[in-house]
Amino acid sequence: MAMEGGSIGEVREEPPEDDLYNLLMVKVMNFNWRRSEVQLVSFLLRKASSLRKLLIVSPNVTPPDLPCVEADLLLLKAALANGKIILSESDDIATQPYHSAF
Repeated sequence: MAMEGGSIGEVREEPPEDDLYNLLMVKVMNFNWRRSEVQLVSFLLRKASSLRKLLIVSPNVTPPDLPCVEADLLLLKAALANGKIILSESDDIATQPYHSAF
């Protein structure tokens, strides 16, 4: 496993890429644009190569400026622009959870 350094005293361990291969859709509820939430979404965008849609339910649908996670935020904004991320203020019927077996 590759180790990636974070801030002082923080080390993040990244799982092998094939662990997320079958991940097609993710729904994130109560997204409040906290640093850890932005990093999680950025991680999913980078590592889940099969990911088709990332649904984010947040009371604030406008990404704020967060200098501490600027690179992660740029990745999120690019995914918003190309339609990979759907950002919504409410959890409507279109974003209800579902599961499928392969």
